[in-house]
Amino acid sequence: MIAEVPEAMREGAGGATVLRESGELPDLEVIAQSWFEDGPDIAQTIRGARGRNRAKLATYLLVSVITRHRDKWADLILRTALWMREAPPEFDLCWRELSIVAKALADGRDMTKIGLMQNIAQRTIAVLGNGARA
Repeated sequence: MIAEVPEAMREGAGGATVLRESGELPDLEVIAQSWFEDGPDIAQTIRGARGRNRAKLATYLLVSVITRHRDKWADLILRTALWMREAPPEFDLCWRELSIVAKALADGRDMTKIGLMQNIAQRTIAVLGNGARA
């Protein structure tokens, strides 16, 4: 599937831009609302960090707890990309960008440099920090 993505989009500065801006993909607005981490280890970390800078907490979650679930996120994002690719071409959904994100996760790239993963960390803090699941 990645072979179907234009090289300029997946290599060098183009690839870095796609990863950085992946948190702003309009096709994901509704879908990604359910994308957050949930579990006792994450809830405990967030409870223990009350009052801290949210950006720093999100970064901490990405390099500690969420990174242990890298394969889960790569799989979910890849499946979403596959699903979007099957939509009629006129919808022009963001499957190419999601393919790049899934590959970056599978390749072990730094999650703090991936906008979509930053959004997932922020959403995790919002959901668990509000006591909705904690």
